[in-house]
Amino acid sequence: MLHVNTKDNENRRRRRDRPLGLSNRKGTNLKVCPYSVVFGGDFQVKTNIITEGSLQLVTFRVDNEEYGLNIMKVQEIIRVVEAVKVPKAPGYVEGVVNLRGKIVPIIDLRKRMGKVVTPYTDSSRIIVVDAGGRLAGLSVDLVIDVIILSDDRIEPCPSINDNERSDYLLGVARWNERLITVLKLENLLKIN
Repeated sequence: MLHVNTKDNENRRRRRDRPLGLSNRKGTNLKVCPYSVVFGGDFQVKTNIITEGSLQLVTFRVDNEEYGLNIMKVQEIIRVVEAVKVPKAPGYVEGVVNLRGKIVPIIDLRKRMGKVVTPYTDSSRIIVVDAGGRLAGLSVDLVIDVIILSDDRIEPCPSINDNERSDYLLGVARWNERLITVLKLENLLKIN
C-alpha cells in the first residue's frame, strides 16, 4: 500500500504559493519573472528579477548563428516530433503536430532563413510560441539558454540596402562575447 504524507504535501503547496517577499525600498521598478519551468528536460530557468527596460530572451542556434526570442512569447520547448505534411503549405512549413489537442504548425527556421537544410539531431528542439493567440512551433538546432539584457544592448540590424533587410529581425544584441540576432516573432510567422 502506498502511503502519502498529506502534511508534507500541504507544506510544499504552502511554500510554492507563498509570495517571494520582494520589497521596493529604493524606488526601482522591480518585476518578478514568473518562470521556474523545465524546457524539454534539458535545463531549468530559475526565477529572476528584471528591471524596466530589460528583455528576457530564449537563445538558440540555427546553423552556426545565435538567435533570441522574447521569452514572453515562448510557451514551451519540446523535443522534435514527426509532423504531418500539409498540402500547398509554404516550403518552410514542415507540417502540423497535435500538441495536447491543439494543432500547431511547425516552421523549419533553417528553411525560413534560407540556410542549408540538415537532418535533425538529438539536440534539435521545437520552440512552441504564441503570437497573438496563434500557436506555432519553430524547429531549431539547439536551445542554448535564457538571458536578461537591457534594451540598449539591442542595436538595429546593419544593412547595405534597407529594402533587403529582413523584416523579421528586430536587431542584434551584444551579450558578453556573443552576438545574438533578436527576432520579431509576428513577422517571422507571416506567410509569404
